[in-house]
Amino acid sequence: MYGYADAIQSTAAKLKDPILIGSYCVLPSSTSQKEMSLIEGLPGVLCFFTSLCQHFPNDGWEDVGISYFLALKERLSDTSISDLSLFTGVLGIAIATHRFAQHVAPSYHGNLCNLDDLCAKVIREDLTKRSFNREISADLPPSQYDISSGLSGVLMYLLQRRDNPGLFEQAESCTQKLIGLFSISSQHEDHFSPPSWTIQPSSTSIAYEAGTRVYCMDVPYGLPGLLAALSLAIEAGVNVPTLKETVRSFARWMIHRGIQLDGKVNWEKYIPHYAPRSDEYPSAPTKELWLFGAPGVLRCLYLAGRALKDESIERFAVESYLSHLEDPGETALPEESSFCAGLAGLLTLTSEMAFDTQDPKFYNIVKTLEAKIVKLYNPDHLFGFKSSDHGKDGSHSVDDPRLYTGAAGVAFSLLNSLGRLETKWTNLFAI
Repeated sequence: MYGYADAIQSTAAKLKDPILIGSYCVLPSSTSQKEMSLIEGLPGVLCFFTSLCQHFPNDGWEDVGISYFLALKERLSDTSISDLSLFTGVLGIAIATHRFAQHVAPSYHGNLCNLDDLCAKVIREDLTKRSFNREISADLPPSQYDISSGLSGVLMYLLQRRDNPGLFEQAESCTQKLIGLFSISSQHEDHFSPPSWTIQPSSTSIAYEAGTRVYCMDVPYGLPGLLAALSLAIEAGVNVPTLKETVRSFARWMIHRGIQLDGKVNWEKYIPHYAPRSDEYPSAPTKELWLFGAPGVLRCLYLAGRALKDESIERFAVESYLSHLEDPGETALPEESSFCAGLAGLLTLTSEMAFDTQDPKFYNIVKTLEAKIVKLYNPDHLFGFKSSDHGKDGSHSVDDPRLYTGAAGVAFSLLNSLGRLETKWTNLFAI
């Protein structure tokens, strides 16, 4: 049986060819830009190899990282990328290449000057024209402020760029824009309300009727990621009036909007603007995931408590998290291995909770999750781990090398559980 260190190294060997991996990132239903996406393309796999080089500096992975770096550089020269976003746009490419040059191959850092200048220019222009206020945020699509494609993702990127004053100084302006989602009068807890969104007739996958105002509780696509971004801004020393007050009220609002099901706090993927009784909610998530559900939300709440040095919020997050995962039951843990909606994302959440709290209970959960993931490794699979494709014809296993849904994300999560690096990639995902 493979150990998890063996699974990491073996998966890395299967991912070492950027040409092969790039071909799997351009799917029939997608565009060629997927290849340049942090979550679905070469930048995410480069992030994995950067971390691998840091954990195992003498194992020869630097040359593989360089091949990915140069492949991205070549494609950048041939591709016009108009998408600013962190998950699928230029900021994802920028953070992946920057981290590799900074931590593994400093001699390549000069290749990034133009990219840094481009990011600084585009972000400045975006912040200049963007304006949030309570009138707008009462019906604002989450994509405008989330970490995936919105302004919280821009802030996450800027907080990683202390090395570049021209970029990092824009974190203050970015934070101010996000604070504009909350009116000053709403800082009073009884009247606090974060941005909501009105369900459109085309949104058939949402359990509420069209016209209902809802709050999106997906971590990367909704409010929890916004809370995490503002919390990390506090820890980074970003000085914006009412920032701490907003984060405190936001965290308490989120705790208040949780519901007790089977003795555990939980959040549905979408919760209505009005406060319904527990029996009015559609069923809460049945799997413990990073993407949506209690573990991801509780990690964001923990980040808020840590930033505010608020022991009551931290304690709520820790105790609630353990209530979900110390004895999750046979069906609560995801069956697939992926980062996005599987065991790898849950492992990353729990590893970070263990590192922060040093609580043996979290480390025991980490060991359990590692063992479950390694059982899914098969050296005969093309990339070591199979992924689940949930298409209209049902779910089936596929070969997938990507960070978000495939083998790179699984190996990356196993690698992260070995120990925390100085620069945390997990913050990019509100973890």
